[in-house]
Amino acid sequence: MIAGVRPHQRAVILGQQLCAGVLSTAALGVVAEAYWRLQSPVPVQTTVMLALAVLGLGINVISARLAATDARETRPRMPRTWSSG
Repeated sequence: MIAGVRPHQRAVILGQQLCAGVLSTAALGVVAEAYWRLQSPVPVQTTVMLALAVLGLGINVISARLAATDARETRPRMPRTWSSG
C-alpha cells in the first residue's frame, strides 16, 4: 500500500480524475465553440429548438410523476400500535 491507500481506493481516485479530465475537456470545447460562434454567428433554427424544448419538458414531467409515484409507494408507514381512544 502506498501512503495508507488501499488498491480499490486508488481505482476510485483514478476514475474520478479521468471523469474530471473528460468534463474539463468538454467544458473547454464548449468555450471554444462559443467563442467561434460569437465571432461569426449562426442563425438559430427556432423550429428545432422549440421541438427539443417541448420534448425535454415532456420527459421532465414524466420523470417527476414517476418519482412522485415511487415516493408514495415506498414511503415507510407508521405501525398501528397506538390506540385511538
